[in-house]
Amino acid sequence: MASDALIEELSETGENNEIRNNPVALHTLTEGMHHDDIKEFKLKLNWLGYGKSKITPKFGPYFKEQVMKFQSDYQLPITGKIDEETKEKIDSVLLQLDSLDHEEDRLQLLANTLERLGFGEALETSSPDKQRIEASIRNFQSYYHLESTGNVNAETFGKMKTLLLSPYQLGEKNENIIKLKQKLNALGYGRLKVTSKFGSLMEKKLKKFQQDYGLPVSGIADEITISKMKLAQQVKERVTYSNYDVSLKDAVKQKQETMQDDVMSRLDPNNFINDSKKKFYFVDLFRSNVAGSISTLNKLLESDDRLKGKGQTIVEAADRWNINELFLLTHALYPIHPETYLGEGDDISDWTRKVKSHYDSSQNTLYKMYCNPEEIQEGNAQDDTDVEWVTKQMENLYQLYQALDTYTLYLEIPVYRDRPVEKYIRG
Repeated sequence: MASDALIEELSETGENNEIRNNPVALHTLTEGMHHDDIKEFKLKLNWLGYGKSKITPKFGPYFKEQVMKFQSDYQLPITGKIDEETKEKIDSVLLQLDSLDHEEDRLQLLANTLERLGFGEALETSSPDKQRIEASIRNFQSYYHLESTGNVNAETFGKMKTLLLSPYQLGEKNENIIKLKQKLNALGYGRLKVTSKFGSLMEKKLKKFQQDYGLPVSGIADEITISKMKLAQQVKERVTYSNYDVSLKDAVKQKQETMQDDVMSRLDPNNFINDSKKKFYFVDLFRSNVAGSISTLNKLLESDDRLKGKGQTIVEAADRWNINELFLLTHALYPIHPETYLGEGDDISDWTRKVKSHYDSSQNTLYKMYCNPEEIQEGNAQDDTDVEWVTKQMENLYQLYQALDTYTLYLEIPVYRDRPVEKYIRG
């Protein structure tokens, strides 16, 4: 079942009759029936070790056999039907599965389930290991803010069941899938045909999104994935990598004499790339039109009499002189150099030109201001820039971006010859 929050996120009205009006059936489930509740009981009996039923809404002869085996084992009338007594017994037995045992089939089911949910990276599903499975269960519990026990207790099983029966996965069909496809298309993940069916191409694109944003790669659109998709629509990220034929070792050597702190830690891009704040060292300072809307930019400028209501003027000037408008604003809101100060009544375009002329054309990121691999590669000694100033500018820039509802983040990440870059995780 989908949570209310998930339904509300996907549906403008907060309602989805196909999902809401399908509570656990009060009637008896029998062979030949088609009903969504059948999927839930197939999952439960699989979990209890009764067969490996395919999770579909059809009650077939194989599933009937598994129901009869369960009823026989627990001294119930052997009808092959899931009536109220059988339902209650299935649920009571499930509550007893609060620890892992060494039965091979049980471990195999756990390994397959964790892999399906995107938590099987460290598992050998062909030969499941109890300790690794326990670690993966803890990862699952931590990710979904459950008590970290390493055991599949009732709460953990309930969450797994919700995900495995999600209406937002391969083979499902409902109107909210249309909204999911529209989100993926808007984010640049393919050109999905906007229908209510969750097909294999959509699963592939959703997995790519989850991989890019550091989420468990399950292909299931859970509430965390959908929340991240919403955020990704507000914050667009464009990442480029610049490869240099110079080693990080050479860069450190050149800076060793003038930089007093740990040079290696300050120059290694991998120390910043996935830090939510420090990645702003790599913001392209000469890419304009980064603010999502003029109205949110004007809110940012409201408290400054020199800039109040001038969001459009700032954007136009930044675009004319090819400078990031938020980096431009750091010079007005956090004065640094006397020659780039914005006075009352100063012409915005002329001031923007002065700010841009203050920087060398190769200094398009804060990282490059204190270490430009291109200059090292060409054998030129780079002038030393105040590291504290660069750090302060990074923090200022970060704060301005966070004040906006929507923005585009252009990042240029240097790649040294001897230092493979870590995968950038979006968001």
